[in-house]
Amino acid sequence: MGGGSLREVFRARQLIFTHRVYLGAVQHMLLNVGSRGSSVVLAGDGVRVHSQLDERWHIQPEDPSFRKMVLVTRITEDGRIEHQWESVRSIPEPDSWIETTWASFRSGEIYRTP
Repeated sequence: MGGGSLREVFRARQLIFTHRVYLGAVQHMLLNVGSRGSSVVLAGDGVRVHSQLDERWHIQPEDPSFRKMVLVTRITEDGRIEHQWESVRSIPEPDSWIETTWASFRSGEIYRTP
């Protein structure tokens, strides 16, 4: 086995693990949240999408309690994949505008300590 072949083995192994992590996260999300945005989860006992579509088009409705949640996926030290829902953090309100920040940068004021 040449050096290139071994490199390809490790590359393939890494890609397989990455796929496993991503697909696990998608599965976890689908099982918890239901249909949301552009993701449609079909469910035989779900809500009918439209009267002109046949019976296969029943979807699992969204669970709105997840709208303020984000799915965090972690790999533990022993290689396990863990999924956890966490509350989203609010987007900070900026306390400056580009014009004032740029002026402070150009004058050197932005680097001064109070």
